Amino acid sequence: MFVSKPIVVVEQLTYQIGSHASPLLDGISFRLEEASFTVLCGANGCGKSLLLRHLNGLLRPTSGNIYLHGRNIWDDIWDTRQQVGLVFQDPEWQLIGETVREDIGFGLENMGVSMDMRNEKISLIAQQLQIMHLLDRYQYQLSGGEKHLVALAGVLVMGAKVVVLDEPFNALDFHATQNLLLRLLELQEQQQTTILLVTHDLEKVLAHTNHLIVMSKGQIALQGTPEQILPQVAQFGIKVPTLNARKMNDLSWLT
Repeated sequence: MFVSKPIVVVEQLTYQIGSHASPLLDGISFRLEEASFTVLCGANGCGKSLLLRHLNGLLRPTSGNIYLHGRNIWDDIWDTRQQVGLVFQDPEWQLIGETVREDIGFGLENMGVSMDMRNEKISLIAQQLQIMHLLDRYQYQLSGGEKHLVALAGVLVMGAKVVVLDEPFNALDFHATQNLLLRLLELQEQQQTTILLVTHDLEKVLAHTNHLIVMSKGQIALQGTPEQILPQVAQFGIKVPTLNARKMNDLSWLT
């Protein structure tokens, strides 16, 4: 259930390369409520992926702050990277192990977690995501949707409370999109996981969205509930789903 309590707060985040260059991100401010489902959208090149890489410290802002549970993420960056899990648009970038089991457990092994404990945690996450049958498969045997789920498992097994996904439905077919979306919603509802998801295809997820953020030219152009801002998003290069007789809560690939 959605609880109005901030888990991540971004304040006036600015990022630029070189003192005389225009900022690539300029004065970004927003908050992610605990157990919420936030969608971030915007035209290509507006800075979405760049912003995501700041949330778990892969990039450091030129100015501004990001807070996780009320503390600056840089006060304990290793804890931040465990709690804020980033799933890239191409999950192959973060699949390291030869088999699925090895990949999911890679971070735990690096932390010195015993094999018994690793296997217990891997099995628990695999059961949650319904990928137990994949654990002994090799990475090259996986479909695109399965790779996304394995990458997701790799951040969840580290204890991620916030999951950030960059265009996770890109190149996925209808069934794979449905399956991934369903697993994310289960995490949100059952584990109180906070979801931030980048997508151009609002029709796939809008029914599940608490908060919609629209970026344009490195800034936040709009943010609010889908009902509040959907009529304005077209001016920023976002395709507006056709409602006709449908209601907002019908806009999902699960219906």
